[in-house]
This record gives sequence, structure tokens and C-alpha cells, in this order.
Amino acid sequence: MLFFISGIRRNFIRPFTILPVIAVVTVNASGQAAPYFQQSVSYDIKVSLDVDRHTLLGRETLTYINHSPDTLTFVWFHLYPNAYKDERSVFAREEEERGINDIFYTRESDRGFMTLDTIRTGTTDLRREYKDGDETEMKAFLPRGLAPGDSISFFMSFTVKIPRFISRLGHLNLHFEITQWYPKIAVYDNTGWHNDGYHVLGEFYGDYGTFQVAVTLPENMWVAATGILTDEKEKARLAEMLDYTKRLDHLSEKALNQQLDSLNSVNKHMEENFRAGNIPLKTISFVAEHVHDFAWACDFRFLVKKTEYANTSIYLFVLPENYTAWKRADQYAQDAVATMTGWVGDYIYPSLCVVNSFNPYGGMEYNNLVLCAVKDQRGFKFLEEVIFHEIGHQWFYGMLGNNEMADAWLDEGLTQFCELRYFKEKYNGSFNDSWFMKTLLGKESTTHKEMFKKQLQLISSYNPALSPASGKAFSYRSRQEFSNVYLRPAFALNMLKYSLGDSVFTASMRTYYRKNLLRHPSGESLISAFNETTRQDWHWFFDEWVYSNKQCNFKAGRLYSQRSAGNDYRTTFEVIRADSIVMPLLVEFKTEKDSLFRRQLFADKVINTIEFSSADRVVSAHIDPDTSLLEFNPKNNSTGWNGLHLSSLLPTESFYQNTIYVTPWLRHNSFSGWGYGGMGIVYDQLPFLFGNESCALGASTYYFPRTNTVDYAFVFRNTTRLFEEFNDYFLNYSKWQGEIKSEVGFEYRLGQYKFEHPSHNFLLRFSYDELFDARYYDPANVQEGKDVTVGIRYTAGLDHNLSTHQFDVEIRKSLNILDGKYDYTKITIEGYNDIPLSRRFSITNYTNAGMIHGTYPAQTGLFISPSGRTIYSDFGCFVGYRYFLDQAFSGGLAGYINENLSGRSLLSTRFDINVNLLNSPKGQIEPLFIKVFFEGAKLWRLKNNSQDDRFVFFDAGIGIKLIGVDLDLPLWKNYKVVHDGMNVSIHPDNRLAFNSILVRFDLTYYLQFALEMK
Repeated sequence: MLFFISGIRRNFIRPFTILPVIAVVTVNASGQAAPYFQQSVSYDIKVSLDVDRHTLLGRETLTYINHSPDTLTFVWFHLYPNAYKDERSVFAREEEERGINDIFYTRESDRGFMTLDTIRTGTTDLRREYKDGDETEMKAFLPRGLAPGDSISFFMSFTVKIPRFISRLGHLNLHFEITQWYPKIAVYDNTGWHNDGYHVLGEFYGDYGTFQVAVTLPENMWVAATGILTDEKEKARLAEMLDYTKRLDHLSEKALNQQLDSLNSVNKHMEENFRAGNIPLKTISFVAEHVHDFAWACDFRFLVKKTEYANTSIYLFVLPENYTAWKRADQYAQDAVATMTGWVGDYIYPSLCVVNSFNPYGGMEYNNLVLCAVKDQRGFKFLEEVIFHEIGHQWFYGMLGNNEMADAWLDEGLTQFCELRYFKEKYNGSFNDSWFMKTLLGKESTTHKEMFKKQLQLISSYNPALSPASGKAFSYRSRQEFSNVYLRPAFALNMLKYSLGDSVFTASMRTYYRKNLLRHPSGESLISAFNETTRQDWHWFFDEWVYSNKQCNFKAGRLYSQRSAGNDYRTTFEVIRADSIVMPLLVEFKTEKDSLFRRQLFADKVINTIEFSSADRVVSAHIDPDTSLLEFNPKNNSTGWNGLHLSSLLPTESFYQNTIYVTPWLRHNSFSGWGYGGMGIVYDQLPFLFGNESCALGASTYYFPRTNTVDYAFVFRNTTRLFEEFNDYFLNYSKWQGEIKSEVGFEYRLGQYKFEHPSHNFLLRFSYDELFDARYYDPANVQEGKDVTVGIRYTAGLDHNLSTHQFDVEIRKSLNILDGKYDYTKITIEGYNDIPLSRRFSITNYTNAGMIHGTYPAQTGLFISPSGRTIYSDFGCFVGYRYFLDQAFSGGLAGYINENLSGRSLLSTRFDINVNLLNSPKGQIEPLFIKVFFEGAKLWRLKNNSQDDRFVFFDAGIGIKLIGVDLDLPLWKNYKVVHDGMNVSIHPDNRLAFNSILVRFDLTYYLQFALEMK
């Protein structure tokens, strides 16, 4: 048993010694121990880069020694560039399944592929075949069996078309990042061949060996690469560059900017020479030993800097436009190498390159080379975070080299843990130094640990079917789920470090490194290192936190503290294990005299009891006082008041305290004028309510001096689980603009993910509405009175390939209770379809239909105007959930925003053609569009209109969509509507006209409002 007590925990851990290295064995299918082996590989590659055609022409000689006990009759090669070939590749199909459009909407000329022109051994051409459905994996049949201990040499010639950045390998203009680019032999180990292919999620596995690589390319290119540079002429050129950047670093800010501006002009002229083909070629060579991959990047604009740590030269290849933003990058890199050396073990290579990248993922690691596509921004540590993270991979991905497809957590999780530890120890966990962000989000929310902890809480608590962190990388169904591979092991290791203490934990990590250097460890290897160092068995811990998806949740139970016969106080405290993970716990007690002391227990029962005696009465107990546990609801850990977390401007929730979000706001409408007030949201965990997962309460109030009135709203929502699915209970009430609206309901969400498709939502609600002051509205479209209804809604959502589809149907029936005076049934159907046509173009369709039978209030009618019944301008903010914000069902024609035409039946449709104005190298659809829209609607039995039902209304216009802002500018409509008291008349009007702007805001889940300018 271990105990979470910083001051005395070493008393519970036996002294340890470093045991001698033992032979590594694995267990084969028959249950017998199999000796560890690793194949020997030696690559000799000569490659030339054509910067105009974006191609590589290469020749490769691979010498391969079979150290396995098996005779091999064939070998597998990775031809990874074929992942970018077309829509049929495994990579493309996986992207499609996840709704990513990188391959599908990339022009054919911007895609990539590999052609293996020749593969032979000696003079014999080898027969070959691709893996079924996957051209990134090729089987080559040997002319004769390769016996244990024998070697063979393969000669290959190949061509690679370098894609515009889609994934890892790519180019942008004259910038090239050449990764996973050569025919690479697959690993053969105790489990067989690892011809895993190239996937959206997951990385790589390779045999350690030697690389000799000669690259031919334009002579003014700077090359960052795995290994060390051996070309003497290029070394001299590099030395001149290093002298130049040293001089740059001693310039004043003004002089530096002038020098960089001058350099930019030189680079533009040089780029013109590239285009004209006036740049001579050069060939430079690199040698790398004890690595399992070789990568390189080149750009003629790079400025190269150098720093050192111990015996390692660290080179930074920086683009001129980011030179000032990268001014501290050399120190970040040096700190990363020094830190990882102390925590894990020595960096064994003579060089390390840090490259200013265009990588679409923000950062990527390769042997001796890391790519970073971020820069320092005021107040934020983005660059330091990425540099540390990618350099951290040099230990786990690089020098230990676990199978990234099978055990991604061993690299990603351990690297993420080291990143969290680094920021904690260097900056006390702070991710940014921005006063504004700390004020906006709260100090706690800007710490590195809490940001990741909140992310993991969202991922895990909203995904009851989440796969364990130990799964195969490509088996995860989304990037969100895959991030569990990073975060959950990271926090598990953080708990283990807290338990063991820094020195014992670090000794265990160094044992893991020492025993598995260059040996491809597994999860069992890591556990064995901790077992050996501490002389305790930690399998249970990793089984709970890595190899399962169990959750951790402990609750404070009953606390009794009563005077005993001996005149002291006998205290009993119950710790409730509310979820499946068992853990050792630390509990802090507080007495009536404010003294504090701690006790330990191992919480393996549902109800666990601590009993003890003390001189003073105990008044409160707090589980996990140091907040070391990865719990999804730590607010219920205390018997007392947890304190209050205040948030403003943006709603942010505290992990450990009750949260109140308060902000001032303004409202305005034409009848009552300006209203002054604000809104507040309380986030809390209320365990007495249905065993909830989360709870939120919101309220807002405004005072309007013109009418001397106060408007207010209140919302409550409680999220729980039922049959492993999420459901919500909600209660809403408001007095707003002459109307009382209230509802209570229940929503059941059927599906594995809260925010992902497919989804099926069922909503049942009871509503009471009373319009008591019609002066806020068009009198032709409202009726004072009470309306009591019950409704049921079904919503289905589906992401199919790259398209999004949603269907919604609701039935509402009025009730003759609580003085409700109406008798009607209302049925509405809504459909939404968003279909990308290309990387830049998409089409969106909204279709609405509805009908009402019976006697109903005018404001419940089916409107063609998106604002429903009000004709007055209204600027302000509602607090509430989307169900509470429902306006009268409408066809949503933006051109008829002033008209308020309604009827008993409606059919409408709208088409938006969207043009994406932003186009990142990765090719994702970005949230900035211009659009052209066309709408049409048919109303039957128009209210307050004596004409017949022959009218079909149309309008058209343009608009902009930017993140949470949607602006419509109608330019044409086919009818003019004339209001005459309670009556309206409709006249043909086919002129171009500008009479309104409709702006919709949806800034957060809780903050929604609309601006209508008429």
C-alpha cells in the first residue's frame, strides 16, 4: 500500500537499489519465453529534389540482417507517400470517416505518391504485391529464404511526388519537409511483421540502424536533417551563417527589423531566380547512427542559430518572418534537453535540429529533428510548449522507440506528462503570463495542468464508451478520443509521482530508460521498471488508469465527531467510492480550533471508514487536499464549504470550487428603451439532485427606466446519466418583454458521444406561457392570455462522410389547465444539410414545414419572418439553453424580417452557397465564409389577410459567416407587404431592395442573442 503524504510517505516505501540488467524476454503464442531480438538495417540513399516539380528521385541500397529465429521468405516495405495518392487510400478513407476533407478536396496536382521503379537483390528483380486495399504497404518476395543470421541487400529506385501539406510530408512554395519519404522496411519482431500502414491517427515503428544520405538540391537551400552533416563545404557555409545570426542577435530591435526587411528583399529576388531555374545544384551528405528513421527539411530562407548542451549541438532553423518571435527558442530547446536528461537519461546523439515549420499539426518529431509551426505570442508560451513537447519525444519515440501504433501512450502519454511537469516546476504550472487572460478566464484556468485536466474531464465524462488509453492508435474514432492517449496516462503518472516522491519516481524513469535504450519497450517494460525500483507491484495502478476506461470519483460522506468517555473526541468519517477505480487516499481534517491534520486509507470498498481520536472536535473533512487525484468531480470531496470561484466576461468553471459567472450587459427595445443589468451563471455539483454529472444555474435581470419595469430570467439544467447515456432535467422561468415563459422538461441523448454524430435526442417538456402586455409586439400578431402546452421533440444528427445532416420533429399539444384558454395541436419539422463541394465551396440547405390544428394564440402561428412576432428592434442578451430561447416556429426568410406574416401551415426552404475565404495548408474548412442565399416559403390560411393562399414568397441576398456571427443582407424579394392596422395586403414587388440586416450571434452555449436592424 502507498500513502499520499509528502512528509512521511518514504516511511512506507522500502529502500531500493538499482538491480543489474537482466535479459529481456517476451512470451509467444504458445506461452513460452522468447528471446528479444532486433533486425539490423543499414540504408544508403541518394536523392535529388526538383523544387519546380515538387518531386524526389532516389536510389536506395538497404542491407538487412535477419536476427530472428525464423527463415524469412518475404519482407514488407512501407511506401508511405501513397497515403496521399487518392480517395481510395486508407488515410483518405479514415479522414472521410472522421469528416476531414484534406485528401478529398485537394487538387490532384497537389497530392502525393511514391512510385517504386525498381526493387531487386543482386540481379534479381523481386516479385511484389500491395497489401489488400493499401498501397502504403508492399510485400517483396525473396528469391530464397533468408535464414537466421543471414543478410541480404536490396537495391531500389523510386520517385516521390511531394504533396502540398496534407499531413506530414509536404511543401509550401519553396519550403519542403521531407518525412516518411523513402522505401522503409517494416519491423519484424516476436509478434511478426508490422505492416500497419499510414493512418490519420498513430505514428511509426522502425528498426534501429545506420543511414547515409546524400541530398542534391539548389545550392542556396539550407537543410536540417537527422544525423550529422559530413560535407566540408556546407559546414563552412553553415559557420558563416552562424556568425551572421550571432551578429543579428546583438542588434537593437530597430536595427534588427531593418536587417530583416533588407533580407526579405534579397529573398524575393532569390525566389525569382528559383522560378527562372538559375540556381546551381549541390550535393550534401549526412550520416546517422542508432536511429530508426531519417527526415529532413529545407528552405532557402532559413536563418540558422546554434546552442549547445553537454556534447550535443542544437541547431535552430528559423524563418525570417518569425525570427523575433523565436528569439528565445534556443533557450527553450536547451532547457528541454537539460530537463529530459535529468528526468529520464542522456541524449545520446551529437546533434538536434529544431525547425520553424509549416506542419499542419503544429509540431512533429523525428529522430534528431523536430518541427514546430508556432511562435511566441505575448503572454502565451505556445512556442516553448511545442518545443519542449517535440524534444521530449526524442527520448520516448526516439531513443526508446516503442511501437507507436500498438502503444502510442508510451510515447504520447509520457511526453505529455513531462510537459506538465516542466511547466509546473518552471512556472508553477502557468501556461501564460497575460494579465488579460488571467482576468478573463481566472488564474486557475490559465495553469497548464488545469487546462489539460479540464480537457480530459470533458473527453472522459462526455464519452462513456471511450476506449482505454492503451488502444491501437488507428482504432480511435476521433482526434478527441485519441487525445485520451496523451492526457490520461500523463495524469496517471503525475499521481504516481506524487505518491512515490520526485526522487523515487525519477529513479524509476531512469531505470526504464537504461534498460530499454534502443530496444523498443512495451507497457510491461515501464511497469517492470517501477516494480524493480520501488520493489512494489504497480500492475494494479496501470490496469486501472491505462488499460481500462474506469473513472475515479470519491465523495465525502457522513462525518461524526463526538466526545468520548476519555474526554477526547471520537471521529468517524465515511469516504464513498462513487465510481469503479480504487485508490489510496489522503484526507485532511480540520478541528474547531482550526488545526489541520491528515489520515490515509485505501478506498477499495464502496463505503470506506476512517476512525480516530483527537483532543478537539473535528468540524470538516477534505478528500485529496493537494488535488493530486484525477477525479471528474472533486467538488464533492469536502464536507464543508469549498469556497467561491468568480468568473467574468467568459464563463469558466473551477474544478474545486462553486463557480459564479457574472457580467454586466445592456438590452434595448423600441418600446421600453435601454435596460441596464447583467447575467450570472452558477456552475455547481449538487449530489442530492438525481446523482448528477454537472449542473448549471443561470439568471439575468434588467431595469428599464423608460417604463420603470424589471425583466428577469432564470434557467436550471442538471446533467445525469441513465443507462450509460446522458440526460438532462431543466427548469426555466422568465418575465421578459410583457410575457411570462416557463417550462420544465427532460432530454435523453442516445449515442456514444455528447458532441459527435450519430446522435438521437428525445425531449419532453411542459410549458406555461402568459402574454400580459402586448405593447412590445405587433398587435396583429399577438394575443394576450395564457397558453399551456406539453411537447415532445425528436432530433437526429448524422455526420456522413464529409456532410452534416440533422432532422428535427416536434409535436406540441395545448392543455386546458392552469387557465389555459387554447385548444390546438402544432407539428413542426426541420431539416438541415451541409454538404462540402470542394475545399472552398459548400452548400447548405434548411427546410421547414409545419401545421397547426385548432384554436391557437397568434404568436404561436407559423411565421415566414425569422424574428417571429416582434417588429421592434431588440438588442441584448438572453441567458438560457436553446430550448428556452425558441421563438415561434418560422420559415426564416431574412428578406421578410419586418413583415410578420403567419398562417396555419408553412413550407419553406433555403439554400446557401458558401465560399471559404481562409485556406490553411491543411485544407480544413475554416470558419470564415461569404455566402449567397435564396429562400422560398409557402403559407396557407394567412392570418389577418383576406386574400387567398396563392402567394409563394421568395427572397435572395448575400451574407457572411464568421465563427459565431452569421450576417444576412437581403437584396431582393418578390412581394411587398402593406400593414393597415390589424390587416395586411400583399403586392408583387420584384425590385432590388435593401431594407434590413439580420445578424445572429451564438458566442457560447450559454450566451446567445440576436440583433435585428430594420
